[in-house]
Amino acid sequence: MDSSILLRKKPATLLILLKDINQTWYVAKLAKQSNTTYVHTTKLLGKFEKEGMVSFKKTGRAKTVSLTERGVQIASAIEALNEKLSSAPAQEAEKKQPQAISAQTSTTVKEKP
Repeated sequence: MDSSILLRKKPATLLILLKDINQTWYVAKLAKQSNTTYVHTTKLLGKFEKEGMVSFKKTGRAKTVSLTERGVQIASAIEALNEKLSSAPAQEAEKKQPQAISAQTSTTVKEKP
């Protein structure tokens, strides 16, 4: 499997959603939660299954999806990467903000006599 697929939004979202073990995940539910079509979700999950990241369990007519141990590790790594990427701009903005304020307060306005 092309590893770059895991860096795309929807495949990454699917893996992160599946980390929630308090939910019973069905393909239709995953598709809805990830804002992805049912067909696309099915194809992605098929690729994930071939790579040993997810497993399917059929109970009657219902088919549930869950992460394997490998899938949990990969989903955790993606989630950690997302957190680092989303916090980086906020930290940079906080560093720049005090400088901008100090630059504004250091200028003095001369009054006309």
